[in-house]
Amino acid sequence: MRLEGEAKKVNFGVVVLVSGEGTNLQHLIDHQKQLNFELLAVIADRDCYALERAKKAKIAFTKFDSRKNSPQDNQQNSQTLSQKIAEFLAKDKFKEKINLVILAGFLSILSEQMLTPFEGKIINSHPSLLPLYGGSGMYGLHVHKAVLKDGCKETGCSIHHVNSTIDGGKVILQKTIAINADETPQSMQKKVQAKEREALLEVITKFKRNSL
Repeated sequence: MRLEGEAKKVNFGVVVLVSGEGTNLQHLIDHQKQLNFELLAVIADRDCYALERAKKAKIAFTKFDSRKNSPQDNQQNSQTLSQKIAEFLAKDKFKEKINLVILAGFLSILSEQMLTPFEGKIINSHPSLLPLYGGSGMYGLHVHKAVLKDGCKETGCSIHHVNSTIDGGKVILQKTIAINADETPQSMQKKVQAKEREALLEVITKFKRNSL
């Protein structure tokens, strides 16, 4: 029995990969105590404000920008980046503690160097109802512009497992929103991002319960 005032034991470690502002990351930071998980590290593939959020929250963080290595070779960039991330996470302070790796607005593609050691533990948050509007080039406002152009009546977000196919892993959870007549890509993005934040917390809970 846990005594009143005694801290909960945290035994679910999460790593977050980022590329941008880090709004989903901030939501995870704000809720890690409530849901009793620990953000072990934040890893970026470029300079971004998400790293500042990690710094303020006193979470280990680093950046690997492999795009500088081979600007014209996306496959080599993916392999180099994935290898660097895998080596960083193999350090003793992370090893055996990682239960889940979350791609939260992470724009780079991971290769087998990351996919193999973390098989079944890597998930991505995508701003559409997959398999619609997924794949290469479909991210951020690009997705929402395409959805509006096609005259869709609803859209949403998908949390899915990550495999070697871009946005092709098994979908874990989806949340939908209705598209209003006066919708813009920007207004749609805000609504979808709110659903993404809800969905991420639900999926973390599912993983903690070993129900996935």
